Amino acid sequence: MKHNTIDDARVLKVLRDVGYRGDVEVEFVWLDWERCNEVDNITETILLRDSLLTAWQRISKISR
Repeated sequence: MKHNTIDDARVLKVLRDVGYRGDVEVEFVWLDWERCNEVDNITETILLRDSLLTAWQRISKISR
């Protein structure tokens, strides 16, 4: 997550603005490719969850 460049708030805002009502799913992988096996998936999951929740709270305050 410390190298993340995805604008979570923008992604969630666009999904909301286009009327998307489904779930948002994320997936972490643990394999040798691109050094993915050096990631602590539990910690990364918690950090991403917190980032998405914060982003959702932020865009929920923004009027459509």
